[in-house]
Amino acid sequence: MASVLERAVARVLAGTVTKEDVSSQEIDDAGATQLADALRTNTSVRELYLYENSIAEAGATQLADVLRTNTSVKGLYLSRNTFGDAGATQLADALRTNTSVKELDLCNNSIGDAGATQLADALRTNTSVTTLFLYNNSIGDAGATQLADALRTNTSVKKLYLGGNTIGKELEDSIEALLAPAVAEV
Repeated sequence: MASVLERAVARVLAGTVTKEDVSSQEIDDAGATQLADALRTNTSVRELYLYENSIAEAGATQLADVLRTNTSVKGLYLSRNTFGDAGATQLADALRTNTSVKELDLCNNSIGDAGATQLADALRTNTSVTTLFLYNNSIGDAGATQLADALRTNTSVKKLYLGGNTIGKELEDSIEALLAPAVAEV
């Protein structure tokens, strides 16, 4: 019998789904690479759910690579993986040219100030991301300051979720003011 991953890859390759959810399936870097390879030719998947797996830097790098050319994925949900700053940096690099991703969930990935800074740099030019989830990472004031600076020029981000990080109250208030009347939960 085919595994959950094999069935998901087959559906993506066949172009028969707009939403693929392989969350909580112990998907590792090799599995993320298989899905990324399938997405290289897919134009139907709009939402990809990969939360609560074991995707580390190598898997995040493969997913980022496919985002540079795939224009159908609108939502990428990667919370509760293990790619940290290195994976966030790869995804940020892809966002510099990607024009389709609107929602990006990177919660619970041990992303610190370095990863947040790279994401902020990407948001300075990206015009498609409207919602960014960064709950429960390791982002401090330095990373949050970079995100706040990026929001001064970025007009597409309407929702930014930063709860569960180590951000000072004054900076939280500043970010909330930048997004008002949009949503900032810090």
